[in-house]
Amino acid sequence: LPGAKMLGRKFDLPAVKGRKIQDAIEFEAAHQIPYPLSDLVWDFQLLDEPGRKGDDIDDGAQQHHVLLVAAKDYQVTDFLAILEHMEVNVDVVQSNSIALHNYAWYEFFDNQQSPPAENDALAFLDVGSESSSVVISTPSRVWFRSLRLGGADIARALMKQFKLPA
Repeated sequence: LPGAKMLGRKFDLPAVKGRKIQDAIEFEAAHQIPYPLSDLVWDFQLLDEPGRKGDDIDDGAQQHHVLLVAAKDYQVTDFLAILEHMEVNVDVVQSNSIALHNYAWYEFFDNQQSPPAENDALAFLDVGSESSSVVISTPSRVWFRSLRLGGADIARALMKQFKLPA
């Protein structure tokens, strides 16, 4: 989904053991997102170690860095209906910003001979037709912002500035 249709929040969660982490994140999500959770499709990822969800964590000794991503249910449903009509099977729905971070992590940080330094970072600028995204990825963190300014807006501004026909 375009980043402009997604909500992303990053927060730190105090040390919580095992299965209680899901409840703690749900409690925090209700306070971090300005919509009722029942109206959203949402999920989280622990950024402590990529790939860990919370049910496989049994050490409550450390603080957890959480990435929470959500979208309005009707937007996801409408998007999936279009793909279903085209007979495309969908296994995962994610934000384009998160997809860029996943690419950076697996391509540049995961399969190296020596582990990356914590301050190694990559920056991406994804300019789409309707919106753009800025993504900054490190081995253990991600920062992203979506802008409702895209290539079509730039083209319209140039056409107006140079008095070109549409």
